This record gives sequence, C-alpha cells and structure tokens, in this order.
Amino acid sequence: MILADEPVAALDPTAAEQVMALLRSLAHDEGLGVATVLHQPALARRHADRLVGLHGGRVAFDGTPAEVDAEEVDALYAPERAAA
Repeated sequence: MILADEPVAALDPTAAEQVMALLRSLAHDEGLGVATVLHQPALARRHADRLVGLHGGRVAFDGTPAEVDAEEVDALYAPERAAA
C-alpha cells in the first residue's frame, strides 16, 4: 500500500503527470493499493480509478471519475463551503 499526501504539490505540470502515471502504473501493474490526497481535481480524474471527496471529515462524494459530477467536485472548493 502506498499512501501519498500531496505527492505533486510542488511540481510543474509535466512532472506531476509523470508522478501520477508512475503511481497508477504501480497500482495496476504491481497490484499495489495507492491512496493519494490531491487538490487538483483534473489530475485526479485523469489518473484515479476512484474519487473520494471529503469536507469537514465527512464523505461528500465517492465514485469513479465518470460517476462523480464536476459540480460535486467544484462544490468542495466553493468559498462559502470553505468557510463553513
């Protein structure tokens, strides 16, 4: 199991894609579980098999990238929600 907390936070977009592709490869090719915390929804959609959004310690959504609506993701970053 790999736990990666913001593994691409300080990387440029190309390096971030490479790191995420490596993590995805390890998950699929080596059969490893990978849990990653990201604040880049587009990057998560491209590389994740499952998206789980958390707000205030509660699950806001949980599903495949195709199942999770973009509005659900955007709501996590809404100013009024961030202040709550």
